[in-house]
Amino acid sequence: WIAIARLHRQAGRPEAQERALARAAALAADGANCAALHRERAALLEASSATRGHALAAFEAARAKDPSHPDVLAGLDRLYTEAARLRELIGVLEARMLRARGAVRGELRLRAATCAEALGEVTVAAELWRGAVADLADAHVAAIRRLRDGHPGGALNLGTGRATSGREVIDAAGRAAGRPV
Repeated sequence: WIAIARLHRQAGRPEAQERALARAAALAADGANCAALHRERAALLEASSATRGHALAAFEAARAKDPSHPDVLAGLDRLYTEAARLRELIGVLEARMLRARGAVRGELRLRAATCAEALGEVTVAAELWRGAVADLADAHVAAIRRLRDGHPGGALNLGTGRATSGREVIDAAGRAAGRPV
């Protein structure tokens, strides 16, 4: 089936290629190989807005075989965000946080906190906000150390990847906690 999928790819037939990959994944005995086939299927399916739901299912099947693969988690992040499936998105963001560091981890925590807040999970949101603030503080300390150690200055993004003031983060944490911070 893998060879058939390659032939369909060379012929420019993505639908037939995806079907061959699905059959190959169903027959795969090795979990890693199965996950790789589902990732390839998901990439094909995600390219078309008509098959985004199928792409999500393919990414979920890949995650069942390889729960921490960064491409799988990134794909699920995109599609759960698009579908506003906040509970599932929190789980994916938490899995991505395990591999992330510094400001990137802080950004993932901020997104998860926003989702938890929208779901009314105040305690979870407050803990995530606290962690995001701590990650941001750690990133600032690391930047100061680099400057102190003689590295040249420059523009560093220590935030969320979008303009967010410290006041906005603190206010959002207060909303999540249900009290002023």
